[in-house]
Amino acid sequence: MTVNEYRKLWVDALRSGAYKQCRNNLFEDGKYCAQGVGAEVFYQLGVKEMRKDEEGKFSGLYWQFWKAFCACVNMNYTELSMVSDMNNCGATFDQIADWLEAQWASEQQQVAAEKVSNVPVHV
Repeated sequence: MTVNEYRKLWVDALRSGAYKQCRNNLFEDGKYCAQGVGAEVFYQLGVKEMRKDEEGKFSGLYWQFWKAFCACVNMNYTELSMVSDMNNCGATFDQIADWLEAQWASEQQQVAAEKVSNVPVHV
């Protein structure tokens, strides 16, 4: 899958209404934080670092889990921490999805601008 496909699946899942929201935990009592929704989606897709224990909680090596998550959506840990902060401070899943899409649109604009600025100009 491509980064954009992972991103779309995460944002779609946040907006789906299929997940109840919790704060300060990836998963708790059948509810998820925004990152937990992404982790659940990626787990269902078979991303090997997204593992669950016998209680259904995400397990495995912490750094491998987050490294894989960041790689799926091409975000660094600081950016992903902003998602966590927004979730824990009361932002809804829809608000977080809007923010993610705005960040990614801005990223695409920067890439496009860099491509244009690297085109040689003959005078």
